Amino acid sequence: MSRILLLGRAGSGKTHSCLDSLAQALAGGRTHALLLVPTYGQAEHLRLRLLDRTGGLSARTVLTFSSLAEYVLEHRLAHLVAPPVRDRVAAEVLAEVFPEAAGRPGFRAEFLATVKELRSQGVDPVEGLAKARAHFPDASRELHLFEAYERFVARLPGPDHEQLLIDARDSLRAKAPRLDLFLIDGFHDFTPVEREIVDLMAQGAAETVLTLPMDPSDPHDPVFLTAARTARSFEGFERRALSDNHRATGALARLERGLFQEPGPATPGDGIECIACASEEDEADRLARLVLRSG
Repeated sequence: MSRILLLGRAGSGKTHSCLDSLAQALAGGRTHALLLVPTYGQAEHLRLRLLDRTGGLSARTVLTFSSLAEYVLEHRLAHLVAPPVRDRVAAEVLAEVFPEAAGRPGFRAEFLATVKELRSQGVDPVEGLAKARAHFPDASRELHLFEAYERFVARLPGPDHEQLLIDARDSLRAKAPRLDLFLIDGFHDFTPVEREIVDLMAQGAAETVLTLPMDPSDPHDPVFLTAARTARSFEGFERRALSDNHRATGALARLERGLFQEPGPATPGDGIECIACASEEDEADRLARLVLRSG
């Protein structure tokens, strides 16, 4: 089995290479091929480009995690709980469990992000609440969080996107499809459930190619620390670097080089200053200080 990690910055030709490999596989009769991408918009765009290259061969070979789960489970996405319904259930639960904080801006989004992480980690709501009651004091916020988690999942009127991925993972554990070619393009990182789906699909693939947006000459590129960490987690993959630039030329190419190089002293009159930040909070703090210094 072939395992390839294709590394390159934006515009280096990662997606172009994936489409070429996919078109060649389909044209050569290797019809059990799949390209996995992050968004529906990207999937639709690449499907059209693939149709142009192959003269009308299968358009269902470019999928997102959701449409892959739909295919694996034979479950229509239209049957999932809609985001407005999910948000309403979350708001009701938070108003009950965290009445003083439920109305704060961003609180519901943070709660839903926590729910996604707990479900991705395989934490059963009922078992998690039981363990939390045995571990945390009665009035603790940690216990209240698990209470809200259990109520939220119990009140959902049906499966949602996260549950769809969990069910797909469980189905793939039992039987992963055999693929001639498995391509994964456009990601920086994966949730635990997504990563397990990728690993399970790769186990049944004769050839797997994963692309990541990294500087091939610097695996610790500070601009793409997440992608670098993801790359290190894929052991046994052969690394191949792409250094071409298919998007930027002239002044735009010089600007790109300036943005992606290591931060250094600004050249007078160049109008660009690069700063390396450890987090979004650090970025906000540094920008605020820069504004204060510059007046």
